[in-house]
Parts: sequence; structure tokens; C-alpha cells
Amino acid sequence: MDIYLDAAWADGSDKRFNVSHAINNPECSHRVDFIIAIGTRPGVNGEFIASASQNCPGWPSDPGRNPVVITAGTGWYNLKYILRDVAGQLDVDVELRAPGGALITTWDLPTAPIAITEVSGNRYVWFCASNATGNYGTMDHIAFDNVTHTAVQACEGTVAVEEKTWSIMKSLYR
Repeated sequence: MDIYLDAAWADGSDKRFNVSHAINNPECSHRVDFIIAIGTRPGVNGEFIASASQNCPGWPSDPGRNPVVITAGTGWYNLKYILRDVAGQLDVDVELRAPGGALITTWDLPTAPIAITEVSGNRYVWFCASNATGNYGTMDHIAFDNVTHTAVQACEGTVAVEEKTWSIMKSLYR
């Protein structure tokens, strides 16, 4: 998934959004979410900050989630969720790349041990942002492109989707 970040948006205020990726259990119901939280860096102009976790909404600056300051400037950043079988257990990494492809960071998301046999495939990818507490803002626009979500196994009552790609400019919370 590519996400456009404009350094002009980073005005020192606290604006944020989250990208959630969920997987199913073998019964095709929700198993767990993996979140990347991205926001403007409070008190600093022209910078963003990001972190990864299993909770939404996330706080990008949370020191317990290994936040990374993004200083590469305006452009298309790439997010990639990597889920794999490591010795029979689910292993999850989230990569963040700068415009041009240079790796900014990889988060190795700690999960409670989840046997790979307890995972049946991708569930959804969505943007979640909440301002329910009123103490931070959401980004007015989130531009994203090149989103590919591949379902490993179709669940009963659903349409089998092998691969779906979206490209859109989405305006949120106006």
C-alpha cells in the first residue's frame, strides 16, 4: 500500500490515522488486527511519526511501540504487512519505506503465540481514525494507491476474492 504524506500537513499539531490489517481464524471470524499508526509529530513542523501495534486507534508517538520519525519529506510512502509461518507460529512484520523505496524501518510485531493452524487468511484492510476524545485531529485527506489484499481462503457465505487492488483519494472526517 502506498500512502501520500505531505510535509506541509505537519504543522506541529497532533493529527493521525491508522491502517488496520486483520486476519481470520479457521472459522472465518476475526482473529487479530495489526495496526500502523501515522501522524504529524506534535511540536515539530515538517515531520511525521509512525509506530506499529495490535490496537486501534494507535498513538504514533507511543514509546512502547518503537516509534520512528519520518523526515524523508513529501511523497508516496510504502507500507507492507508481511505474515509468515515461522516454525509453525505466525510471525508478523510491518515495513515502512520512503519515497524511492529506501527502508525506513521494519516493526516485528510481537503476538501472543498463534499457531499457524489457527490462521485462515486475510480478513480486511481499512483506515481507522477516531477523534472521540477530542484531544487530537484526524487528517482531512488520506491519499492511497496500490493497495493489494490477497485472500488465502474464502469463508462460507462470502465471495471468493483472489486479489483486489484499489486506488483512490479518500477524504475523511470533513
